[in-house]
Amino acid sequence: MTGFACADRAGPPLSDWTEYRSCPADAGGLRRIHFEFEEDKQLARFADRWEGTKIAGHPVILTMSVADNGMIEDLRIVTDSKASPYLRKKAFLLSLKVRDHYGPRDWTCRDLPRQAGETEIGGMFVKQECTKSIDGRTLRMQTNLFRGAGQEGKTYEDSVSVLVTRASAS
Repeated sequence: MTGFACADRAGPPLSDWTEYRSCPADAGGLRRIHFEFEEDKQLARFADRWEGTKIAGHPVILTMSVADNGMIEDLRIVTDSKASPYLRKKAFLLSLKVRDHYGPRDWTCRDLPRQAGETEIGGMFVKQECTKSIDGRTLRMQTNLFRGAGQEGKTYEDSVSVLVTRASAS
């Protein structure tokens, strides 16, 4: 891992995650740290040229929340809205990879209500929240694929956010 920094970018650059106390604490006492995977520059030359952090081929932004005792309480994975349009238009597919990774069974999913002006894209409308508990962790995943009110052309909602929390964490 590399690219350690306070998630709000307010603090100084961090040499590694153990400097978490340099980041401001939130109301719950947790300190959020942004980090990246070290990329293989050689591989990036032959792949799609995206030089950011990826999970299952999807550009993502990673943050973790660390308690004062140094315990990592949660991991947040959010598809990167600054990725190339080609990669960004496939962001919703990351949810399938997350389900495969944690197992397809025992997910509790609910469709979120459609708001005024939200419409389908190519006949698809996805606005869903899913949860699962496994191996001492709770997962919460939201998947979006729709055109929001006032969005036109190449502007639309296509994202996945995943929060993995220690089950004993609040």
